Amino acid sequence: MGRILTIAHHTVREAVRMKVVMAFAVLILALICGLPFGIQRPNATVTATVQTFLTWSLTPLGVILSFLAVFLGCLSISDEMYHRQIYTLVSKPIPRWQYIVGKWLGVVQVLTGLLIFAGLLTYVMARVLASAEPVDEIDKFTLEHEVLTARAHSPLHIPDYTALAERVFAQLKADGRYSESSPAAQRAIKARIAREYSQRWRAITPGEVREFEFRNLGLVERSREKTMQLRYKAKGMGYAQDEVLQTQWIFGDPRDADVYQPDPRRDVMDRYHVISFPASCVSPNGRLKVGVQNLDHLRREGHPGATIAFEAEEGFEVLYKIGSFEGNMARTLFLIWCRVVLIASLAILSATFLSYPVACLLTFMFYVLSVSGGYVVDALGFGGAQDGVYGAAKPFVKAMLEMVFWLLPKFSEYDGVPTFVEGRNVTLMWDLQAMGKLVLFLSTIILLIACIVFRRRQVAELSV
Repeated sequence: MGRILTIAHHTVREAVRMKVVMAFAVLILALICGLPFGIQRPNATVTATVQTFLTWSLTPLGVILSFLAVFLGCLSISDEMYHRQIYTLVSKPIPRWQYIVGKWLGVVQVLTGLLIFAGLLTYVMARVLASAEPVDEIDKFTLEHEVLTARAHSPLHIPDYTALAERVFAQLKADGRYSESSPAAQRAIKARIAREYSQRWRAITPGEVREFEFRNLGLVERSREKTMQLRYKAKGMGYAQDEVLQTQWIFGDPRDADVYQPDPRRDVMDRYHVISFPASCVSPNGRLKVGVQNLDHLRREGHPGATIAFEAEEGFEVLYKIGSFEGNMARTLFLIWCRVVLIASLAILSATFLSYPVACLLTFMFYVLSVSGGYVVDALGFGGAQDGVYGAAKPFVKAMLEMVFWLLPKFSEYDGVPTFVEGRNVTLMWDLQAMGKLVLFLSTIILLIACIVFRRRQVAELSV
């Protein structure tokens, strides 16, 4: 272990003296410190300014550190091979696997240090921007309760219409319809019937009152001083886009929780809206009753009004505080760290058998494919029915590309920045999954291959 740490320490000292590392450090510093001056807009809310800053500082930070991982990881070995400094090390009784692990550990230490520095600087700048005078009380409330926080969400509880769909299908089958359908087709028909009943249940006709329920809210601190948010998107059936819908809301079950009734709302359809309400509206059993009345028939005399339909999943959910802004930011930075560590591992592997330019090119290709995911398959024209330039080989080429993307990690699945910027909780389980797959599994396999390759390589020969 002492030899590995010695090599890692030597790698860190060499990296500090490298111009490429200093250039990337200056770039990060300029990005974070200069960004607030570029995003200031007249009459912009403090909430929008802080969210813009967090997005355009953390997202480029992950890209910059990934690029540095490529250059530094490839250069740490290729440079010593080129200048023959490695001859001194391999002539000593140091196993080559310890040399590889030490190099990787040194590169990771440099990247970790830069990530911590950038994270602290981003946090300080975000707090400075958040301390500005808010536009109004709504801006102040939104910033505190919807951005500088960590919120969990609970989706709308939708009744199970499976049994009802079974009965409806049995009646249709008894009437002579779908009697010759295959089992797969019958399952699809039952699923469609269940979806139709679910959509009808989420639709409210003019003047009608509907009660919805949210469950699994046991972690909510039931206090009148604490607030929660209802986030929803509504559609008005038969109306043009951007039409205004009128609703009346009421939160809480009067039997065992507080009741809160805000003023009637006028919301533009097909857009997300947020209503804040006291956390004391949640019942002791962790459930929340929400009543909605469609007032659209009252907006003009003689007009029948529109039926309002709420979208499921993220289109209708309750958000509540579960952690701090600082902890949420730390978990977001950890996801960036996991991606950067994997890139550094591949850069080390590439440098064990390729020259510096080719190793960088291979690692960059890995990074681009991991970021782009399956979009490349669609971009290359595999989505259409025609064979195009691939001819008869199109199924084979598509299958090969899909296999490659299946093996590659999808970095979009480990990007916590959009979640963090919206004030949503970046969960610890998300971090553990990234740690397990990107670091403990994939990075370990890549480093194992690097050790095997480097052990068999003749270090006296330069790769071309």
